[in-house]
Amino acid sequence: MSPHIPLSLLAPAVCGLVALASPADALAEDACPTGNGVGLYSDGSAAQPVTAGGYLQFADLDNDQEDDACSVIGSYLRCYTHRSAYSGIDDPDCGFSSTRYERTFPFNIEDNPEYGNTLSFVDLDDDDDADVCVRGTDGIWCAKSNGVNFDVPERWTASYADAWGWNQARYYDTMKFVDVDQDGRTDVCARGSAGIWCSFSDGNGFQTASLRTQSGNFSNAGSGQFGSGADQTAWGSSPSYWETIDFADIDDDGDLDVCGRGKNGVFCARFNAATKTFSPGQYWVQNQYRDDQGWAGHAYYSTIQFGDVSGDGLADVCGRGSAGVYCGYAKSLDSEFQNATTLDAAYFSNTNVGVESRYSTLVLTDTTGDDVLDICVRAYGGIYCAASRGLQSGGNQFDPVTNVWVYNFGDIFGWGASEDYWGTVQPTDVNAYEPGTEFCGMGDAGIWCSAN
Repeated sequence: MSPHIPLSLLAPAVCGLVALASPADALAEDACPTGNGVGLYSDGSAAQPVTAGGYLQFADLDNDQEDDACSVIGSYLRCYTHRSAYSGIDDPDCGFSSTRYERTFPFNIEDNPEYGNTLSFVDLDDDDDADVCVRGTDGIWCAKSNGVNFDVPERWTASYADAWGWNQARYYDTMKFVDVDQDGRTDVCARGSAGIWCSFSDGNGFQTASLRTQSGNFSNAGSGQFGSGADQTAWGSSPSYWETIDFADIDDDGDLDVCGRGKNGVFCARFNAATKTFSPGQYWVQNQYRDDQGWAGHAYYSTIQFGDVSGDGLADVCGRGSAGVYCGYAKSLDSEFQNATTLDAAYFSNTNVGVESRYSTLVLTDTTGDDVLDICVRAYGGIYCAASRGLQSGGNQFDPVTNVWVYNFGDIFGWGASEDYWGTVQPTDVNAYEPGTEFCGMGDAGIWCSAN
């Protein structure tokens, strides 16, 4: 599928037809409910509809190249495997089978955001099956996938326990399970009071956490450096700072660096593979994403993301301002994100997506299968996307939004009525035989997925 095909021609095929029902269960082209299927009504002990679960996420648990659906009820994790597109079952893109992965953790995940917000599906042992990790009362607990279920959860490290203060949002909300050193095993990093702490994996556990940033970078007090490294941001003082911290390869050296929005722009520190620490950081852009430009507002800072939207292998930065999306393009030799003041995608302005139920769904994802990230958001009529044009010599980086990309999940179908609906809409890969991502979300009837 080419990113240059008009958007009006990109609407996927009809996946199912149902009568107009309650909010988030409306008739829609290219998406259908899965909640009426086999296996979606048991939690292992009592009747529970799939819609009872929280923290809906999708991950490939069994290495069949298609994402499975997971959610939690209390301390109980439940996942349903996706039916293959060649399983012989009608509407395979819209169905999850009765095959379940399920385990109980020794703490309540669903009702405690200090735990639930850290729930992540990652490959711990480089076997291509998605495993699961989550922060609990006494550290981080993980359960490996064995291809048919999860192993019994085990505590992988006592670091990051409540007793050490990690139950505060300014710390647990920054936790990321990422392969920082790119050895094929997922590590864990998070911002503590003194900066970024990381625990590296040996495949069966995480090392004791240790401080990996220098000079006060990303600390509660801010950097003590001078010049380009000067940063007086008190990173623990506002979610407009700490919630933007993420890990991405901004210099194409194979490992992950750390970046976040500070008071004066986007601040980054590169990872040093030899020492397994982050070098002293500096601002990579200071003419955009600043507090004094209004980026401290939730409608703006919460949309800041890092990823390769230009196709050069370096992670760029994009964020939604009042007029639309602005992207800064990574230039590692200059240690900066360039052209960040140029408006890249006007559709995503306050006029179209200025309410939380819309702007909170903005995401960078590869909708076209060209390995370059595009910009998508849920809005009035469904999912709207601006496809990246990849590497080019000039002009706009993204195609204009001229039509709906996925004809479901829009306000006209009831998805804007509650965060229980719009808060679950996310890009997935539930069809291994089509390029690009699909979208899934939880409605009253169960999980709806688009067919790319």
